[in-house]
Amino acid sequence: MKGLSDHTLLMNQMVGLCKKTYGWPSTLKELGYFVELIEPIFVNSESKKVNADLRLTSNKLVHTLVTECKGGVTVDDQQIEKYAKLTVESIIRKTMVHDPRRLEFEVVFATNIKFKDELLERIGTFPLLVFSETELTKENKFQNKEVENAFSSPIAISTKPPTHFYPFNDQDDRALIALYVFQKLVVLSLGTREDSSEIDIDTLLSKIQPFWKDIDETKKKALRGKVNDILFECQKKKELKEYLEKVKGKPSWRITKSLDAFRKGCQKIIDDLEKQRKLDVW
Repeated sequence: MKGLSDHTLLMNQMVGLCKKTYGWPSTLKELGYFVELIEPIFVNSESKKVNADLRLTSNKLVHTLVTECKGGVTVDDQQIEKYAKLTVESIIRKTMVHDPRRLEFEVVFATNIKFKDELLERIGTFPLLVFSETELTKENKFQNKEVENAFSSPIAISTKPPTHFYPFNDQDDRALIALYVFQKLVVLSLGTREDSSEIDIDTLLSKIQPFWKDIDETKKKALRGKVNDILFECQKKKELKEYLEKVKGKPSWRITKSLDAFRKGCQKIIDDLEKQRKLDVW
């Protein structure tokens, strides 16, 4: 989708491996992996924060894949060193694995084909999953034998990548985020009454983000801030100026007048976004 960063696309591709999606490989799902955390923060053995992208865990294998998605060559030696200093103690907090005492983990990088060679020069021996339009390949070895065997040969890709698992990151294009927000605001307004028209930001985001409960709290805060910024900006536009206001002292917004007029205002913004995919105010 236009406006979606390579980074967020890779996160969707990796999550897709843990799900059953038509045309998309479910290699990790077959090994029992599920999405445990999105954009988690760990503390390594040197008390340094490690900002990963995904934590994928298998009860079947009692194993976790700490995943770093790279939609560009932005990894440096310091980041690699931080990952190298992760320990089981670093990641065991809040795990849903059934037997934490047996838990093992490893770090895996994911990228697209255009950055493969440059990343390989930087990440040392960490395994690297490489997505192209037609296949998924692996560089370097996984320590876990089952995972290594599952990715030992190229895996065919016969469809476009899924994008609905993690629709946007707070760093993605504002117009794309706004499109999701206003489409969902229209849907939510259909279930409200004229005398009860508050919409909570967490409720809104949980309806857009399928894995909202699994997103790290730091990232949730950033996403709330981004959506609030967009609503404050659009509140100034003539389509919504009279119909939307922030509720003082609460993390919610209120439709102040006719629900029908509010929906029409939202639809006008949606139409503009779909035609241009960005607003002049951005």
